[in-house]
Amino acid sequence: MASTIDRNELRDKIRALLNYWPDLMRLEAAMDPETDTLRVRAGQLKDFIQPSGVLEIESEVLKVIDLPAESDTVRVMRGHMNTTAANHVINTQVRSYGRWGWTNSELNLLINDAIRWLKPSAWIDALSDTFTWSADTHVVDVPAASGISRPDGNYIYQLEHLNSGDSVYYPMRGWQLIGDTLHLRSNTAVGRTLRARYCQFQAALTGDTTNLDNDDFAEAIASRTAELALISMGTNRVRYTEYSAALDDRASTADELIRMAFNLRNMAERAKEQAARPLPSGFASTYRQPRP
Repeated sequence: MASTIDRNELRDKIRALLNYWPDLMRLEAAMDPETDTLRVRAGQLKDFIQPSGVLEIESEVLKVIDLPAESDTVRVMRGHMNTTAANHVINTQVRSYGRWGWTNSELNLLINDAIRWLKPSAWIDALSDTFTWSADTHVVDVPAASGISRPDGNYIYQLEHLNSGDSVYYPMRGWQLIGDTLHLRSNTAVGRTLRARYCQFQAALTGDTTNLDNDDFAEAIASRTAELALISMGTNRVRYTEYSAALDDRASTADELIRMAFNLRNMAERAKEQAARPLPSGFASTYRQPRP
């Protein structure tokens, strides 16, 4: 990993691929959750806010209902796109989109869809966890502290045992992970201290300052998210019609939209392949059932 990258920086990469950024303004007056009108700084209202457009203030999306010709305010519908109406103080940034524009809230959801698409290529070698395997048993629960779970959590790829009077862990053979339990072929003769080494997949990003665990996959995530953004537009006739009218060229045709999405998917697949790391041998199990 050369550096870190957070969700805000990822969105910049995605918008660069889509070649689309919102217009930026500032609130002229504070808003509470009940306010249905919005004021921005003088000279910006008619230049950057479109009729039936979408505005975004912090994590809330607002839909433009009325844009009076002789007024410095715009009437809005609060909590649009399943967001929550909130308080916003004066001078807070306002992002303005056309009816077809991709809001930060929408891209955030698509980013997490792209992260899920990375599985099982993108994993991170996580910390290990020690636990005790009691004598006279061949089944034990996985260590709870590590949060190991299947299919979407962490994966054990190696078990190691600590010999009595020794401080070195040695690889353990003949184990199998079934659900949340570890199994041996037969009962242990004595109790042992074991260490589970596990890998984990990239978790969803929950905040703009949350970094990717492995920024090597940033290009793949950005390209895949841009593809999903175009696909989401193609499934919404209203948004696609507005997009087509805004571009007014060959890129606004449905076939060209599909071609753009296809190219982005190829870019995403190539970037994922370049950054992918195969799961270690012995992933999930080193136990092999004997042939009949």
